[in-house]
Amino acid sequence: MSLQVTIRRGDRSYDLSLEPGDYFIGRARTSDVRIPLAVVSSRHLRLQYSESGWTLTDLQSTNGTMIDGAPLSPHEPRAIANTVSATIGEIEIMFAPDTTPTETSMTLTESGVLARQLISDDAADEDFAMVRVKAGPQKGKKFNVETSTFSVGSGAHALINIDGPESVLSIHQDGESFVLLVDIDPERVSVDGEPLAQPRFALGANAKISYEDIQLEFTDPLAEMLKDKEAAAPGVTTDAPTPAQVLEAAAEIADMKKAALESEAAKPTAEGPHWIFLLLAFGLVVAALAGLWYVLTL
Repeated sequence: MSLQVTIRRGDRSYDLSLEPGDYFIGRARTSDVRIPLAVVSSRHLRLQYSESGWTLTDLQSTNGTMIDGAPLSPHEPRAIANTVSATIGEIEIMFAPDTTPTETSMTLTESGVLARQLISDDAADEDFAMVRVKAGPQKGKKFNVETSTFSVGSGAHALINIDGPESVLSIHQDGESFVLLVDIDPERVSVDGEPLAQPRFALGANAKISYEDIQLEFTDPLAEMLKDKEAAAPGVTTDAPTPAQVLEAAAEIADMKKAALESEAAKPTAEGPHWIFLLLAFGLVVAALAGLWYVLTL
């Protein structure tokens, strides 16, 4: 039984269709469904499917989760029998089981796009991924690649049209980031001055791409914004430790104390020699008294 998830922020909403499984929702890049906002904990919610249906669990999040207006108790799974509305700060998430996906519903493999879309409201136009032509045909022109594929070649759909192969290279969005795909010998294309060894190359926030007399500059400020969102905003929120983490930390502290005591016990104490001298002195005094008693009794 699939689960339809609708995430709303302000007047924008995004649909996601999930097949039965186990999913984490949170701010961290490793989350299955990433919501890169400070109000959301690194691992905020867990969605699980079993024979009895879907459940939703708050993972001891810092800012908590409201379900239909009431707080969701941490680590207590809540059954999703019907449509459930969850609120995390400014974010509203609707969970609807056994619902037919909409035409705009994303699959889990496409959900990386969601993270970029959720923070796009905080971005200016110049923050979106761009390709600037530094040399070659259409020098000086800029292309927004956030919503369209950038390509170089002789084909009808190439944004930079050249004489030669129908398709030389293209830049595609791949989840939260972008990739460069090369349709010719990859060594003929360079990134940051190095010829490519493979036809697929993951682009970071900045890259300089060269092919013959064409020089392109790729920039993706949103990639830096997403990286910054990995950590909680200062003074806004931090993740509370789970009970298991607390127990683990307590065990580590106990082990450290035990090791320290054992180490201290193994060391020769500074008072050791002092007690030896006291015993020797006591023996001498006893011997002297015994000798004096012997003399007096003669």
